[in-house]
Amino acid sequence: MCLDMCFCNRKEDSLILLLAGTSTGDVVVMEYSLASNRAKILSKVHLEVAILACKLVFISETELKALIGTTEGALYSYSFTKPKETQHSITEEDKTATEEKLKLPNTQLLISTLSSKTKLHQCGLNGLSTKPIADNKYLVFTGADDQSLAVCYWNTESDTIESVARIEEAHDSSVRVTKLVRTGKGFIGLSSGYDQRLIVWAINKEGGVEKVEELVHGVPDIAAIATHKNKDGSVAVYLAGDGLEVLNFQY
Repeated sequence: MCLDMCFCNRKEDSLILLLAGTSTGDVVVMEYSLASNRAKILSKVHLEVAILACKLVFISETELKALIGTTEGALYSYSFTKPKETQHSITEEDKTATEEKLKLPNTQLLISTLSSKTKLHQCGLNGLSTKPIADNKYLVFTGADDQSLAVCYWNTESDTIESVARIEEAHDSSVRVTKLVRTGKGFIGLSSGYDQRLIVWAINKEGGVEKVEELVHGVPDIAAIATHKNKDGSVAVYLAGDGLEVLNFQY
């Protein structure tokens, strides 16, 4: 199962918007209210393949965008939008009469639309990281079971994914996690897998990729990665799996 979240801050309430993907192919968008301490399902989608990675982006109070990585090595782009008849806010309750008119279940408050499907890897897209680089444009960094990495652009306005770089045999085993970090020079891409290596990549906005450093860690079955910028300019990398380890590097 994979999980991602984003926030929607309003005067009357702050909301946590959640995107969950399961091994049975279910995609669920949920909303959690900090004021009422209640959660509700906004939309559900079913794919015929297992879901390994997901990212959620807040566009407006009537629209969310999502990227979904699957066992087939593909990256799906989905839009979740409020029906036009009730396009006041994804955070307001729909009246029963409106729901009956639209013939939507009372939990289906957002309409899901498959915008695009792009085959980036041969199998198992496990690592998925994004960073905004311009209005409606994101840099995407992925890793997969075929030991490869891919860099692409995601345009949330045109709902397109453009592949710009691919690194074959980036690792000696399945790539399990990827992470993008913004720097003054561009972006750093971090990747790691079952080979217990953390590789640092320099990635520019044009999609150029260069290997910078390779570090060995002691975390078997790595499943998650997080980063923190230290005051001295170095980057702390937190690796979690069958254990936890923190690595630091300067860039």
